Amino acid sequence: MTGSQFVDAANSPGAFQKPYVQTSAHLSLESADGHWSVTAWARNLENNGAIYSYFGAFVTPYDLGYPLAPRTFGVTLRMRTN
Repeated sequence: MTGSQFVDAANSPGAFQKPYVQTSAHLSLESADGHWSVTAWARNLENNGAIYSYFGAFVTPYDLGYPLAPRTFGVTLRMRTN
């Protein structure tokens, strides 16, 4: 869990971030001989749109806030040829 915080150095009013949780998970399976593995993974399971970075008007002529990436998931397959 990430607690309440300001996400810029100037503590700008628009840069206050409420607490949020961001969960990631993965599950892997590897062959007995170690020649291949498969991993299912997911990031930001809660699909939070929290701000991870903010630049107030003191840096740019306008406020810029960058949200966390949305929920993402996938599968990774690894194979060794030797």
